[in-house]
Amino acid sequence: MSGIVRFFHILSAAVWIGGLITLGVLVGALRRSGVQRDDLRIMAGSFRGLWWIATFVAVVTGIIGLWQSGGLPADDVGYAQRLFVKLALIGLAMVLAVLHTMIARTASAPTRGLVQMANLVVGVAVIGAAVWL
Repeated sequence: MSGIVRFFHILSAAVWIGGLITLGVLVGALRRSGVQRDDLRIMAGSFRGLWWIATFVAVVTGIIGLWQSGGLPADDVGYAQRLFVKLALIGLAMVLAVLHTMIARTASAPTRGLVQMANLVVGVAVIGAAVWL
């Protein structure tokens, strides 16, 4: 993976995970301070767009990086398995993000928080899988 592709791949992952952590801390603090749910929804909506952009950039740069390296190594089945785990976790994170968006208006705060926490845990697992590669 070239330096510029790797840079944007890592930057997008940092925005994604760092944003989830920051948003989680801020939402909890703002909720306790009495901020209205509509204001929290605006903040979360702003992050949602950034999250999808970061996810798109990470996926595209990952594909480019794999292409630049010549694809999956034929002599390293373990690499393909580890890559599959990473991709499955990314897919799960996307499903959780869509689920959170779908339930955001109707679900209770604890339910929304649980889905968001699951997304954060999966995101951290994606970073772990990337290191494992």
